[in-house]
Amino acid sequence: MVDTTFVTASLGGTLTGQSTFGLASVSANHTSNVDATAISGAGGSLALGAQYVSLKDLTQTQATLSPTVMFNSGYTVDVNASSTRDLDADTYGGVIGGGALGLSYASSTIGGFTKATVPSGARVAQLGRDLLVKATSTASAFADAKALALGVISGNGVMATATVSPTVEALVGPNLMLNGANRTELSDLSINADSKAQAVANAFGVALATGASLGFSLANAEVSPRVEATLGSGARVTGGAVKVNAAENVASTGDPITTNKASAKAIAGGGAVIFGAGG
Repeated sequence: MVDTTFVTASLGGTLTGQSTFGLASVSANHTSNVDATAISGAGGSLALGAQYVSLKDLTQTQATLSPTVMFNSGYTVDVNASSTRDLDADTYGGVIGGGALGLSYASSTIGGFTKATVPSGARVAQLGRDLLVKATSTASAFADAKALALGVISGNGVMATATVSPTVEALVGPNLMLNGANRTELSDLSINADSKAQAVANAFGVALATGASLGFSLANAEVSPRVEATLGSGARVTGGAVKVNAAENVASTGDPITTNKASAKAIAGGGAVIFGAGG
């Protein structure tokens, strides 16, 4: 399964505020939760079994102001893109026979991007309030593969991979104009890119035989997002604060989220089974 959904929101034109300050907001949001499981069993003098699940999310979520946008007095401008994605791939297999061979593969991959952007040369003149640009991504990938083979001669191969590598970007292009409406109403600029990601892969295989057995298990987990917060050159911000921040697996308190990480575990077992009887 491959998800290539494109979610976009854009705001353009010229907005002129009145004496009561307003809010101009452009927001793009995406949420997905996908679980897939494959289960199979086989038996006979020659037993073969295979399970395969592959999930891939390449969703693109973007909120942006158009290149021609212009705001006059009275507006706070909020550009926000967020995505929450959860993939869980599971495979379970068992084979019993004179000759038994089992294969099990589970994979979860999260890529794509989440972006909040303000184009080059945007004019947010006499704003009197704030310009807020934020991109937030929460991504979790899980893969769990298990297989059991039992026979006179038996073998199995088990593989689980979990990868989280999205791009999370909050960008304000060059030559931004952001001016406070007056000396008492200062304009703040906040650019924030935040990623929370985890990948967990588990592979467990056992091959038992009265004769020869062979087992192979491989698990791989990777967390490698690209997180960027950028303010382009030539920006003119009058009177207020400027904050540019990019964070990966950091809580709102500023503490690291230690539970979010890449974790891989592989277990392979093989051996001979000897049956005896006495009388």
